[in-house]
Amino acid sequence: MPAPVEITRTDRTSRQLHRYANKCKDRIQARRVRALAMVVGGKLRSEAADAVDVTLQTIRDWVIRYNRWGVAGLRDARRSGRPSL
Repeated sequence: MPAPVEITRTDRTSRQLHRYANKCKDRIQARRVRALAMVVGGKLRSEAADAVDVTLQTIRDWVIRYNRWGVAGLRDARRSGRPSL
């Protein structure tokens, strides 16, 4: 089992992350931000994972992305290859 990665960014509080998620037009990013807002707010990662129906590993990956790039890092990257029809 990988070691837990701590959230090191302090530029946004849990409340600010929830507000951002509520205004976000990208549903996938909003879901990720809500999960991290729960973690920043003091909830266990397992509770956040259950709330958004993902695994603990996924929460860990989101924390790494958030630490590196902030909320912008929680957006899906553009896909390469053939566009969908």
